[in-house]
Amino acid sequence: CLMAARCGGDWPRSSIRRSLEHLDEVERLAPHFGKVYTLKATAHYFLGMSGYAPSMASFSASRREGRRALRDDETDPGAHTVLGWIAMAFEWDWGESLYRFERAMALNPSNHFVYSGLAFLHALSGRMDEALTVAEQGVEVDPNNPPTHHNFGQMQFFRREYDDAL
Repeated sequence: CLMAARCGGDWPRSSIRRSLEHLDEVERLAPHFGKVYTLKATAHYFLGMSGYAPSMASFSASRREGRRALRDDETDPGAHTVLGWIAMAFEWDWGESLYRFERAMALNPSNHFVYSGLAFLHALSGRMDEALTVAEQGVEVDPNNPPTHHNFGQMQFFRREYDDAL
């Protein structure tokens, strides 16, 4: 898993594909290690979102792996997070997405990926005040992580707070 995480850190296509190869090997050696399915779900999600693979196939694989992870461990916040993103970005099932993000946040309130997802969900739903609040909470939870600041700036931009978004 460490090798897969190391390869996937940059998220270029070749790194994600190498990560999936390593994760397939982990799955072969330890099929009951639930985290492998969460990592595979995340890798498939990024393949689709990055345009590196057809969205339908990538998101379907992500959903399948995320659900497999939850069969092994219903309290896996990473699986809930990636399933929240899939429900929002692919299935447009905002109720399911909200449930998954809230569940993930309750299980691990320090994961910036959850705050980003929930902020985008609120923005898509027209709840801009909530979107900005959640994005700001993401910055507070993980202030040294550039994506949290990027997400906060996006929410300010969506609210037409252009000067603040810079």
